Amino acid sequence: MKNLLNPKWLFVVNTFPVILLFTIAFGQYDVIESLLSIPARIMWQQFAIVLLILSAVNVTYAIYSLYKKRNISIFYSLLSLVSYIIYLYIYVNKSGELIPFSVPQWMITSDVVFYPGTFLMPTLIHALLAIVAISIPRGKKPNAWLNFLYGLCFPLITYLFVQIALPLWQMPESKYNYHVFVVLFITLTVLFLFFISRGVFILINSHSSALAKHNLLWKIIIAIILPFTGLLVNNGVLFGKNSFAGSSPFGNFSDITFYALALINGITLCMPKFENETYRLARFLVLLVCFPYVLYFFFIFLPFLPLSIVAIIFVGVGFLMLAPLLIFMVQASDLHTEYSFFSKKYHTKKMNLSITVCLLLIPIIITLSYLRDKHILNEALSYVYDNDYLIDKKSLANTLAVIKQHKGRSRSSTSDEYLPFLTSFYNWLVLDNMILSDAKIATLEQIFYGQNSNLNPIINRGTKTAKINSLSVDSKYDMKRKYWKSTLELTLQNDSSSRFGIYETNFSLPEGCWVSDYYLYVGNKKEMGILAEKKSALWIFNQIRNVNQDPGLLYYLNGNRIAFKVFPFNKKEIRKTGITFIHKEPFIFNIDTHKVALGNHLLPVEQGIYTTKNAVYIPSYEKVKLPLQKRKPIYHFIIDVSKNNKHLVNSYSNRIENYLTKNRIDGKDVKINFTNSYTTSFDFTTDWTTKLKDQNFDGGYYLGRAIRQTLLKSYNNKSSTYPIIITITNQIRNAVILKDFADIQAAFPENSSFFELDKNGKIWEHSLITNPLQTLAEVKQIPADVSVFAWPNANKPMAYLANNNSPSIILKSSTIKAREVAKKTWEAGLNMQASWLALNLTPKAGNKGHLALVKESMQQQIMSPVTSFIVVENEAQKKALRRKQEQILKGNKNLDTDEDTQSMSEPNLYLLLGLIALGTAIKHRKRYLV
Repeated sequence: MKNLLNPKWLFVVNTFPVILLFTIAFGQYDVIESLLSIPARIMWQQFAIVLLILSAVNVTYAIYSLYKKRNISIFYSLLSLVSYIIYLYIYVNKSGELIPFSVPQWMITSDVVFYPGTFLMPTLIHALLAIVAISIPRGKKPNAWLNFLYGLCFPLITYLFVQIALPLWQMPESKYNYHVFVVLFITLTVLFLFFISRGVFILINSHSSALAKHNLLWKIIIAIILPFTGLLVNNGVLFGKNSFAGSSPFGNFSDITFYALALINGITLCMPKFENETYRLARFLVLLVCFPYVLYFFFIFLPFLPLSIVAIIFVGVGFLMLAPLLIFMVQASDLHTEYSFFSKKYHTKKMNLSITVCLLLIPIIITLSYLRDKHILNEALSYVYDNDYLIDKKSLANTLAVIKQHKGRSRSSTSDEYLPFLTSFYNWLVLDNMILSDAKIATLEQIFYGQNSNLNPIINRGTKTAKINSLSVDSKYDMKRKYWKSTLELTLQNDSSSRFGIYETNFSLPEGCWVSDYYLYVGNKKEMGILAEKKSALWIFNQIRNVNQDPGLLYYLNGNRIAFKVFPFNKKEIRKTGITFIHKEPFIFNIDTHKVALGNHLLPVEQGIYTTKNAVYIPSYEKVKLPLQKRKPIYHFIIDVSKNNKHLVNSYSNRIENYLTKNRIDGKDVKINFTNSYTTSFDFTTDWTTKLKDQNFDGGYYLGRAIRQTLLKSYNNKSSTYPIIITITNQIRNAVILKDFADIQAAFPENSSFFELDKNGKIWEHSLITNPLQTLAEVKQIPADVSVFAWPNANKPMAYLANNNSPSIILKSSTIKAREVAKKTWEAGLNMQASWLALNLTPKAGNKGHLALVKESMQQQIMSPVTSFIVVENEAQKKALRRKQEQILKGNKNLDTDEDTQSMSEPNLYLLLGLIALGTAIKHRKRYLV
């Protein structure tokens, strides 16, 4: 413990935490600065300057003491303790002015107000322990038990004061009384902790023969009984789960590992120090390995120490909160003694290396375990949303269980199963500070384990009452670059008396048309849309919408379908907004019930096929000139071999055989696909029913993956055949199709449908474009005689195009070649569209391809399916948008931002809450004592 007087500790307990505090606080202040009043900004600066001065004094004193080779003095320790207590006390009283209620809560980290208490607590505790160490007179034998008695007097004094003196207090309520009570409470708490710590310090360093006799007893109490009892109480073993103490208030430590480490560490700490060097070294190394476990609980309970006196009075078992501090003091002193002993026998480098390895063993094991979870999760997400991987289902189940545990105590979860610090570390390392939503967890469980989702439907906020009042179009043709630029301005009106109405719609664009600008009038000011990463824009829109401010949003749903939202509308309010399109051909634009011409069909413009290194644009009037060709259909039966379907083997085989016989389909034109979590495909043979019986009926029916694989394989082969997809299942509603297939329409030019063959032999049509699981109609015969356009010719076709009057875009190569083109031009849009097609039609780029497309979209300032145009109201919202976008782009694109968008509050952040609650209770004491 005397080692705490080394000035080097000031850098550890003060300088580094203050630097972290400044970094975090500045990042938060930078976002909300524009929303703060001038007095609030000045107050931020004042607190920063005072803390900077205090920290500078700490650093200066530490350097001076090191230069003079002096220990920390008691005067400096007292000054440090008092100064930082006063600083935190003033901060608590002014925190509501620093971050006023007018600042939207979504813009700030949920626990940022508690950070000063978190990062400055090590300075306070170190100062207190330094005073304890210095206060022990040399050459004397102070009484440890007398110090414990002194310490226990303060909870008693506090209790008597609350029960007797406080009800008789007759002075009128005032801020002065409030401050007196809080200062009195802080003083009693500091004295309580001082004498308890002093008593332990005396026990640790005492050479008294009387105390030596009881050495094992008090060590057993501190190292084994207290931590074990604390775990049992916290986990609800002693007083039940429904009690406050048993509701895991500090975190869920019910895992057997916590008990095992507590037992191993406690027994080792209680073991006597025999002279045998091998035994003593083994004991030293075990204590080193377990020390991170001790530190973990020490830091968890460190901020609660000021509240321990209250817990002792009102909870009864509050003394258990002191256990981590007491164990830390005992074990740190023991380790320091052993280090001094072995440093004389072993080389310093070997000693330091051994100590480092031992101290890092548990953290490394935890980190490797988390990295394994990250790898398993990323592979599972990549399999479902991007690429092909063989997933270890058992490992994935364990990983999902851990993710559910670490999701505990989020605002969307009622689970108490979380681990302080480790949850934040897990979410940072495994989930990139994002989340895996409940919906996505349910999807993974349905795909890999056949568990049907029971998620509640999303409830839309706001009343959809706004409609288009009028619209106008301004179309101009760029004679130099040969494309149209059309701006559609909409006047929207809330027709009802409802407040907070919203305008929501979606519309489709033809191939070769993109959104290059968006604006919304906020009051009388025309605010231009910001092009942002899609997830971050949707997150910001939802947050702003929750506080009824002014967002407008445009984003792709799937394919060429675009969602458009403006919010909010007051009673009968009229608002103006506009969208700019760039397009090669004039076309009729449909929005709600309105139709308007974009471009002028009568204006003579350049005609012909437009070709670049990456793509080919074929206008509608050029496409009809291409030769028509009929490809041979190949029937792909996708059979449901998911969990609990083994009994349907005969039904499946009979359906397929009857269908082939009835429609005279040659077995050479048939492909069989067994689908559950994975899909196994092979040619139709006479023994296919035997293979069906041998299938492992497990997991869910991942139909969407099987359809996408079939379509993409056909597209990339560019053969003279095309697939007709027929699903064989008894429960089409249990099939998993995560989204429609509009983003790969180029892969199915013949028919935009797939079909279901039910147990009665009936054929039902389903759309590949919209709501695939919804049944459209019964069909008597699947159309197979379909013509498509062959490009560039019928002899050596490189692509097949749908036989319609719409333009088409052809991807020339899956490898996109960089081209420098002017931003916001049609050529830039075509190049960007080629990148999007390559990402979908050859989906091996994953996160890298996604990031590249986001970057390209922002560079060209043209909206893509991975970006969105959003209008926000002020500079703070723009900064929050940029911050969220940066976070998302650094992480896995398949993770989510919703459900718990704020970071979780760690237990160490409840210190100031406790002080505030105490002050409030005292301030309103009369009400509570009636």
